[in-house]
Amino acid sequence: MHIDYLTLPVDPKGSEAIHLAFIVNEGALILIDAGYPNMLPLIAQQLEEKGRSLNALSQIWLTHHDHDHIGSLAQLKHRYPQVKIYASAIERPFIEGSQPSLRLQQARAIQAQMPEGQQAAGEAFQAYLRTIEPCAIDGCLSHQQSLLEDNVIVFDTKGHTEGHLAFYLPHQKTLVSGDMVVIDGGKLALPFPEYAFDAQQAKASILAISHLPIHTVICYHGGVRSASEEEIKAELVAAAQ
Repeated sequence: MHIDYLTLPVDPKGSEAIHLAFIVNEGALILIDAGYPNMLPLIAQQLEEKGRSLNALSQIWLTHHDHDHIGSLAQLKHRYPQVKIYASAIERPFIEGSQPSLRLQQARAIQAQMPEGQQAAGEAFQAYLRTIEPCAIDGCLSHQQSLLEDNVIVFDTKGHTEGHLAFYLPHQKTLVSGDMVVIDGGKLALPFPEYAFDAQQAKASILAISHLPIHTVICYHGGVRSASEEEIKAELVAAAQ
């Protein structure tokens, strides 16, 4: 089994990027999250540069339902109908579209309080969020569920969203964190607590996972942090303060 990641620029200048982890297991490709909308060509191109192909895509595991994590999900499913999609049960209605996303709910709540000069931008952001195409999932993942013959363990890391998941590879001592933590100033940090579903729960989730032997954290925002187990643990604990 092999784990790697793609660095996908969000804007043409490349000033912002996301880092999409993928696993290759017995030739089958597993993506963890699905990027912003319309990223399918970029995902395919970068995989090809790493000697991989979306034709081998068998599964997509979702950390949570934010638009930058499921934006290209439906497009991937349409293009590769064989793919099976998995997420937590709590995230399912948001991904499938039976409930409005957390970000859309937050944007609606903020809209009425925005200055007149920002109203148009707020409405445009809501309109953008409504363009995210829903996609049915094939199964639900649960806390401490074992995947790929114990090579990957699922962790419930709620807080950023109510059903956020992270994926831990014990043999590689690697954590795919989703948005549980980001890299800020070269160290692990809590992302935007003001937009979290529950900031205190987000911190508790970080503490709960900090005991794991981790050498490498693949953060969706910020890239990869590799250090000793002691350094990673210290940074996780500090992020939860």
